[in-house]
Amino acid sequence: MTTTLPDIEDHPPASEPQTLTRRVQQFFFRPTPPNDLAICRILFYALLFVQYLGTDFAGYGDLPASFYNTLPLFHLLHIPILSVKYLAMLEGAFKLALLGSCLGRFTKLSTFTAAITGSYLLSVPNNFGRAGHGDGVIIILLWVLAFSYCGDAWSLDRKFSGRSDPPAASGEYTWPIRMVWILMSLVYFGAGCTKLYDSGLAWVTSDNMALNFLAHQVNNSNPTLDWGRHLARLAWFSKGLAAFTLVLELGFPLALFNRTARKLWVPGMFFAHVGIALLMGVFFTQFMYTYIFWIPWSALRHHKAATNGRGLSA
Repeated sequence: MTTTLPDIEDHPPASEPQTLTRRVQQFFFRPTPPNDLAICRILFYALLFVQYLGTDFAGYGDLPASFYNTLPLFHLLHIPILSVKYLAMLEGAFKLALLGSCLGRFTKLSTFTAAITGSYLLSVPNNFGRAGHGDGVIIILLWVLAFSYCGDAWSLDRKFSGRSDPPAASGEYTWPIRMVWILMSLVYFGAGCTKLYDSGLAWVTSDNMALNFLAHQVNNSNPTLDWGRHLARLAWFSKGLAAFTLVLELGFPLALFNRTARKLWVPGMFFAHVGIALLMGVFFTQFMYTYIFWIPWSALRHHKAATNGRGLSA
């Protein structure tokens, strides 16, 4: 059962501490319709299903133990790498759960199955080399959606329930999206802080970015655009790009609090990922999926409807 919280704008706060509390409440639990969360559910699980449909997780069961570079959590809890047979069973359950979550059929069961099996399967490859950039983010989002009411709209569960009245607006449809915002902000802010901690301003003022361009031209990245070696010769461009990247990462949390900042930082960071993929051949695929949670789907639909209405009236 969902709960509808009152809009805090209708009740002015009486004190400063109460103001902060209400602002936090408004951020996480402002009543919203279920449509945005439902659309995010459909797209997120569909993208994961397509990405992992051809992935062979079971093959890791054949690798010898000498190849292990065990993750700390696996080592601490003595979690084994399962055999090919059991990995294949988990893999089938994971992919089926992703499809069920996307369609919104047996949504609670599907999303929790996806979270449980995905947490293990997406961690397994990280025990055999460098940890993947986006696997941790995907695992956290799988659990966020599992605990949410993301199947209350645009789902087969809703269709087969026989209910025709739309669910009431609720904070239950707001907090999952806000959790994604916070997670992404922490990831990017942490990346910027790490750069400053490890290298200081030399990360910008040195030839670091130019060397990165050159390195990805000669290793196995195979960038789509062969521009890196030419851009590396432009010191002003490389250093300016490094500074721009640092500003994007450190300033990304501003998107949490300011609508204008959201319009600048979110697409700016998205296209930064696109540029990295094209020029360096490094794909942050999972991070790209998370941007669907920033899109105001309902507002876009209303804008399109209003535009069509004006067109018809004209």
